[in-house]
Amino acid sequence: MADSEEDPAVFSSTCLPSDPRLLATVTNAYLGTRVYRDILHINGVYNGAAGDTHRADIPSPVNVRMAVPDGDVPFETFTLNTRTGTFSHVLQSPSYTATHQIYAHHSLVHLMAFSITIQRPAGTSQPITVQLQTPFVPTSQDLDLQRGPDFQEAQ
Repeated sequence: MADSEEDPAVFSSTCLPSDPRLLATVTNAYLGTRVYRDILHINGVYNGAAGDTHRADIPSPVNVRMAVPDGDVPFETFTLNTRTGTFSHVLQSPSYTATHQIYAHHSLVHLMAFSITIQRPAGTSQPITVQLQTPFVPTSQDLDLQRGPDFQEAQ
C-alpha cells in the first residue's frame, strides 16, 4: 500500500478543524458517528412522527480523546483513512508513541470500537501517562434509556 502522503484515500493533519461539523465521520452504513462527538446514529432508528421524523441521537461510548499531562508536548497527527474506514490520532514524542483508533467494524456491523496503543523505544522503562477523556453520559433526547440488570456476577 502506498504511503499516506501518496494515497488519495488517506487524509492527515496536525490539527482538527475548528468547526465541529467538519470533523471526520466514521461509519459502516449501519452505525455511524462524527469523531469526538457525543452521539452516534443507527440505521433505521428514528424518533418523531409524520413530517417531524429524524434520526434518533444515541449516546456515543466511543467519544474518547487522548491527552497528555501539562508540560508534555508531543507531535500530534490526525488521520482519516477512507480505504479502511479508520480515524487515528497519534501522539509522538521521543519517549513514546500513543495511537488512538476509531472504527466501525465492516463485517460485525453492530460494532463500533476504539483502541489505544502505546509504544516506547526499546531499552526505556520510564513511566508514560496518557489521559483518556470522555464526556459519556447514557442519556438521549430521543430514547428512554434505562439501566439494565447487572450481569457481572452471573454464573
